[in-house]
Amino acid sequence: MDKFHFLIVYLMALQAFAKDFHYYCISFGEHLFADVVQDDLYDYIDQIKENVLLGSGELPYSSKRYLASAAVLTPTICENHTLNITLLQSFIGLGQEIVSAIEGTTRGQNALLDEIAGHLDKAAGLTFLQCRKFEVEVQEGAQVEHCKACIEKAVDRAKATLAKIDYDKVARTVLDYEAQNLMVAEEEEDTLDKLSKKLGV
Repeated sequence: MDKFHFLIVYLMALQAFAKDFHYYCISFGEHLFADVVQDDLYDYIDQIKENVLLGSGELPYSSKRYLASAAVLTPTICENHTLNITLLQSFIGLGQEIVSAIEGTTRGQNALLDEIAGHLDKAAGLTFLQCRKFEVEVQEGAQVEHCKACIEKAVDRAKATLAKIDYDKVARTVLDYEAQNLMVAEEEEDTLDKLSKKLGV
């Protein structure tokens, strides 16, 4: 089930980055495009937890645990729109690889993986069109901030940014969380004790 836990983290990170992109868009069309990318991701996460994990007799981790790793995995949005779109394209490509590497043990699990893969393929196609728009603008000689060299540079930066992410470390953060959970539990218990004393209960 480890790969399914990591898939939850990835989908959370994709949803967060697509939503960031949504707010940094430079046109209404891109605003809607970002919505298409992140739509249904929460439902997929919910289905993995309910159908795959609970269906296999395993409890999902706490949201706090998944979110801690998703925060590490999520690319950082920036002012460079070309870089943002190429980062999104690369990040969606990563998701396609993650899903392709997972094999379900039941027909239902495989059906869900196929559904997620289809969503990512659609997102990849729409992102490709967004990137192609930059190239068309360059070919038509439009006076825009994007040029072929800028696009290539942004692609290189996007790949370099994603290359810096230690995916094994992210996966370990999700899976090897027991010590951190104990620490958090102790902190919460200490906080409750202090609050109880303060309130005199």
